[in-house]
Amino acid sequence: MKVQFHNFDFSPAYSARLSQWLLEVAKKHRFEIEQIIYTLCARDKMLVLNQYYLDHNTDTDIITFDYSEKNSVSAEVFISSYMLKVNAKKYNQNTENELIRLFSHGLLHCMGFADKSPADQKEMRLQEEACIQLFHVKPVHYV
Repeated sequence: MKVQFHNFDFSPAYSARLSQWLLEVAKKHRFEIEQIIYTLCARDKMLVLNQYYLDHNTDTDIITFDYSEKNSVSAEVFISSYMLKVNAKKYNQNTENELIRLFSHGLLHCMGFADKSPADQKEMRLQEEACIQLFHVKPVHYV
């Protein structure tokens, strides 16, 4: 499978919808997904990853290990279940929207979007919002 979800309690239908949406986001940016694995982690596991790989001693919502080459996405994305809830409350979002934002955030990093400078952060937020809107578009079924 090109898109995998570990430790999430999704139905097969919802997983398929998320996978299709992520493939569409990548295609929109002229990328293809070779493989991207999203893993939901407890707060303590995320802190260990943050300390070990990034030398940061703080909570973080997402860590993306990007192995992409050219226009082919390959990555492991770790999402903190704790920070997911904290940020949803902080930004007055439901947890589904916050999770969709995090899924898109990890993928956007793999496609070259950064978030270090204020200008990069602004562009990242715009791209995340476009991704969230794309996810919430209801498919049209023709009879």
